[in-house]
Amino acid sequence: MIKFNTQISVDRISTDKLNFEILKSGDIYQIYQNDTLINLLKGNLLDGSVSNIYLRRENEGKYEFEKLLGVNSNSEYEIKGNSVIYSGVALDVKYQVTLSIVENRWYYDVLLDKVASSHNYELFYGQDVSVASRGMVQSSEAYTGQYVDYKVFIRDNKHTVLSRQNQGTPNLVQIGSFNETNSFSTDGFQFFGLSYKETNIPESLLKEELENRNYQYEFPYVVIQTKKFKLDSKKNFIFYGLFVENYKEIREEEFEINPSPIVNHEFTKLENAKKITHKIDFGNTIVGLDIQGEELKSKFKNIRNLEEENGKVLSFFADNYKHVITKEKELLVERPHGHILIHGDILNASENVFASTGFISGIFSSHIVLGNTNFHKLSGDVRNMLNVQKIAGLRIYIEVDNKYSLLTLPSYFEINANSLKWVYKLDNDTFEITYDALINDLQQSLEFKSLKGIKYNVLITEPIIMGEVENGRGIDFEVNSKKEITFTAKKNQMVMDRYPDLKYKYISANDVEILDDQEIFGDDASYGMLLLKYRNVSSFKLHLLGTLEKDFKNLKEYDKLKEEELANNFYHSIIPLKIEGNVSNRINAFNDLSFWYVHNALVHYSSPHGLEQFNGAAWGTRDVCQGPFELFITAQKYDLAKRILLKTFERQFIESGDYPQWFMFDKYYYIQAHESHGDIIVWPLKALATYLEVTGDRSILSEKVSYMSLQTNDFTKEKYSIVEHVNKSLDRIRSTEIEGIPLPAYGGGDWDDTLQPANQELTKIMVSTWTVSLLHQAFSKLLEELPSDEKELIDRIKKHDKDLTDNYYKYLIKNEIPTGFTIFDKDEVKALIHPTDNTTGLKYRLLAINRGIISELYDKDKIDFYVDLIDKNLKHPDGVRLMNDAVTYKGGKQTYFMRAETASNFGREVGLQYVHAHIRYIEAMAKIGKNDYVLDALSVINPINIRQNVKNALYRQSNAYFSSSDGYFYDRYEAKKNFDKLRTGEVQVKAGWRVYSSGPGIYLNQLITNALGIKVHNNDLLIDPAVSKEFDNVTVNYKYLGKDLKVKYHHSDKNSVLVNGKEVSTFVNNKYKENGYLIDKQELSNATSITVDVFFK
Repeated sequence: MIKFNTQISVDRISTDKLNFEILKSGDIYQIYQNDTLINLLKGNLLDGSVSNIYLRRENEGKYEFEKLLGVNSNSEYEIKGNSVIYSGVALDVKYQVTLSIVENRWYYDVLLDKVASSHNYELFYGQDVSVASRGMVQSSEAYTGQYVDYKVFIRDNKHTVLSRQNQGTPNLVQIGSFNETNSFSTDGFQFFGLSYKETNIPESLLKEELENRNYQYEFPYVVIQTKKFKLDSKKNFIFYGLFVENYKEIREEEFEINPSPIVNHEFTKLENAKKITHKIDFGNTIVGLDIQGEELKSKFKNIRNLEEENGKVLSFFADNYKHVITKEKELLVERPHGHILIHGDILNASENVFASTGFISGIFSSHIVLGNTNFHKLSGDVRNMLNVQKIAGLRIYIEVDNKYSLLTLPSYFEINANSLKWVYKLDNDTFEITYDALINDLQQSLEFKSLKGIKYNVLITEPIIMGEVENGRGIDFEVNSKKEITFTAKKNQMVMDRYPDLKYKYISANDVEILDDQEIFGDDASYGMLLLKYRNVSSFKLHLLGTLEKDFKNLKEYDKLKEEELANNFYHSIIPLKIEGNVSNRINAFNDLSFWYVHNALVHYSSPHGLEQFNGAAWGTRDVCQGPFELFITAQKYDLAKRILLKTFERQFIESGDYPQWFMFDKYYYIQAHESHGDIIVWPLKALATYLEVTGDRSILSEKVSYMSLQTNDFTKEKYSIVEHVNKSLDRIRSTEIEGIPLPAYGGGDWDDTLQPANQELTKIMVSTWTVSLLHQAFSKLLEELPSDEKELIDRIKKHDKDLTDNYYKYLIKNEIPTGFTIFDKDEVKALIHPTDNTTGLKYRLLAINRGIISELYDKDKIDFYVDLIDKNLKHPDGVRLMNDAVTYKGGKQTYFMRAETASNFGREVGLQYVHAHIRYIEAMAKIGKNDYVLDALSVINPINIRQNVKNALYRQSNAYFSSSDGYFYDRYEAKKNFDKLRTGEVQVKAGWRVYSSGPGIYLNQLITNALGIKVHNNDLLIDPAVSKEFDNVTVNYKYLGKDLKVKYHHSDKNSVLVNGKEVSTFVNNKYKENGYLIDKQELSNATSITVDVFFK
């Protein structure tokens, strides 16, 4: 009888300062104290615990190794008091390991028996680390890892690693040994290595020693290795861990540790030994053989943007937007290739958007969710990038030689907009697995095929969560036939209150046995795991339906090619760009990129989550007024842009006039932030000004929407005009001004989240130059676009803007250079991030300089000066960086800024090349007519064949937006010391987190609107390009208000524009560059198509 039990059964050993929960296999489930998780990844009965002790033997120049603990070892165990005793034989060595805890310490006492051989042996102790709140870890293990600081001490030939959690409560854990050690490593990528994805073998165990370097990345996993020894007698080894809660100081030396109270010199007989054996025998993983050359290429048409290394294909694009990745490329990247399938009511971003995330490493689906991406998950998240834990996601096992073997890395992986394909070439067969998402329906389908028609027994596993996190609640289900199982939210009261009909149904097209994880774990099953067993099949189909209504829609039979065409047409119709003619490789790449960035942008808008950041479910006020809004403005889908505006204005708090930093936009609308950074209130104003400028639709000003109440977390019954909302915003901005000086205070921060003030006093006396520039931009555009009958509002904004600009020039520009921030401390005015700043040591801030250009605060004759500042101080081969140097890092000590001084990993915003900011640099360069700069800047952040444009770039996924370009430094100290090597290209750069960002929408706006110059002004066509000579004889196909638009670019000795053969003589003035060309929409009303010839110097 299937149960879908989700209550983990554990034994506990504990003190009042430390708790270990032990699974029935002897593996560690979790180490914790109060709300602090000390380990990172919870153990499970399939994979065991990531933390383990390995015994290694050197045999004729080769290394052999075995685990000593848990389900994947030869051990049995027994719990005695506050100890766990493991006994077994590994590599022909009898061993006993005693785990004991005393106060806030734990010890592993390892006893190894004498053997007759003269081999050298070593021990490795690996411990995953988080020392963070449970909520932080469950939200993102990778983010948690970015704030774990390691200090390594070597004394008396022993390595000790002290790990400190810098985010939130500063907890510590120290890992060490009482025996001499040989080496250490601090991140799981060092220990397991990229080859683990193929071999399933930790890479370090095949090397002489660990890397002996502190790598501050996203998989905190501390490993120490003993010196070599011979087992010519019994040997004892003791490893330990120390947990220290809320230790506020930055400690510069290790803690002295008392010896273990239990040292075993003799083996103990276990009286009640336990050992779990799986009811199913599992074999080695199945990895696809190489498919290369013509064997691979012959399967596709129109291969382009080919990426190769050493004669081997890594990736390419083909057919209509397919992206193909080989196994060879996957083994070169830290971040696994993946794709988020979205379908349903995407453009309205309603609850009826269905999503699934697949990864190349045999994760055929994960994070399956209909609607709210946090609360409505059917299945959980993949919590490790190296596929170390294989319990997560939908997996497929094939029975070979009476053992079930897991499909992992394929020969190649194919990504389509609405489907994924894994191809496994084997010695005697080829498997083809596809996962489809029907673009207009709430249906997903998995199909398995043996291309040789060979029949197999196949097992599918998938943990079901029906909520936020694994093992969070019970699972309600119903099996109504041998081929169907339905999961409901009946045991999730929060969901039932809002979406009582949320449910999912699996329907098999073939005979299938529906089981749960009792089939593997027996009575210890507790993972809510769905098992589907197919017997003697060469192919099968499994469908999934989702609904928020009482009844499911009927299962749809579909044609794969037609569904693919439907999806391709949908995404291409949003940004219908096609560039042809005499195109260079980097210009041609915009064709594929624009398609995939539409997809990425729509994920951010309609199903907020990413490949690394798997939770979201909300709109950021700042983000939605940029990425999605600019996408729809560029796409000329003004109804959707307007809808975003209205939904954002109605989130304004009636009590304060401010906005939430973020808010959920479905029936969980009451879940929101109650505070925001100082710039957040500006974004709805700026977006409103843009909407008025492009559409000329002044009627929006009289549209009425509610306010949101801080007190009730609900909308007001009464509704108010957008003008009233704007006035309330102005009231709020005025109320935040520095005392006696009409400049808005910094508040909780600005765009750069890493520079949130560490000192709360700074929130009231510090001004962000960038925020002031942004506010001026919004004001100046509103003054241009507001109708004259809004005189009272116009006069108010004029006065406010004059106050801003007067004080901008008075206080925020010093020696012609904008400050990053200005502090008004009593009678002293102090510049931060400026050449006169002797406090932080930082001289230039990109945001302040860049936004000054975009908002037209600089005189025309000064523009080259500011471009030169950026060129000399902020520009690197992979783009522009936020500041001229890295913020000084002191182990997590906070002085001025929070995350910039606490993140131990030099990545994302901390690594300073945050791509979003680079895209705004493109906007600035287009505005001043630096046309060569524009194409270069668009290209260095294009992931397609990035090494052709950025010579020091490491490989990355080519069809996914990367949110940062991170210098490949091991830690913050190395980054600070060698920061200039980023500028010279001596240090390699790698991709940050992917997909979930406003960046793709903003990028498309820059490409179409500001680079190619296809704009709309008051519904008229405006041609205002920033193209370089490389665009000579290039033709761009697009749309203008539903009509086909063809723009041909010609390098010439003068600037002019012809529309359907007629020269344009109406201009729009540009402050910094040549004027744009305006074509009245009435002149084009009778044209069925429009041809524009652009002649440029």
